[in-house]
Amino acid sequence: SNHAEGSLGAAGWQWQAFSSGDLHTFQKRFGLQQEDVTRVIGKGKSWWGHVEGNLDVEYLMAVSRALPHSDASGIAVDYWLSPGFGFDVVKWVVQVQSDGHSPLVWS
Repeated sequence: SNHAEGSLGAAGWQWQAFSSGDLHTFQKRFGLQQEDVTRVIGKGKSWWGHVEGNLDVEYLMAVSRALPHSDASGIAVDYWLSPGFGFDVVKWVVQVQSDGHSPLVWS
């Protein structure tokens, strides 16, 4: 999908992440096209499960299909993973702004 045309992103910190398997189960259950997150930025492992991260990604993936776009694969959905409790929102904003392919809308 084309980031210049439109994109959505979710950010996970404090050991939150999402599960691709849970996303595919959600998509199948609700009759949505099975797709993966476009890009995962960062590294880390979820110690606290996938609750918040799953909700963000499932919602963004579901609504992205309804947004106007020319690419049949849908609007790009990225996930920014920032492990640990020491999350610095200012540093994250600077990193997002410096990324030439950063999503236009964040959750």
